[in-house]
Amino acid sequence: MGTYLFQGILGVSLGFVINLFNKDFSPAIGYLIPLGFGQGPGQAYSIGLQWETLGLNSGSSIGLAIAAAGFGWATVGGLVILNFY
Repeated sequence: MGTYLFQGILGVSLGFVINLFNKDFSPAIGYLIPLGFGQGPGQAYSIGLQWETLGLNSGSSIGLAIAAAGFGWATVGGLVILNFY
């Protein structure tokens, strides 16, 4: 539970920092990070798709990209950790 909260806070914080330099960037994308990394592509896609109706450009594609990064991190990071231990 704490890791989802940490991912959300970190993602939104980075979103606000990026928003300082690029006003077209939506900090709400940071909320897709816990969904993509923890819940998988289905949740990230469906929430991103719903946010598209609220004005987030390419929300479903961003959700799927974050989920793919989560799968990549789980594979590469998992292999490194397993080989280390």
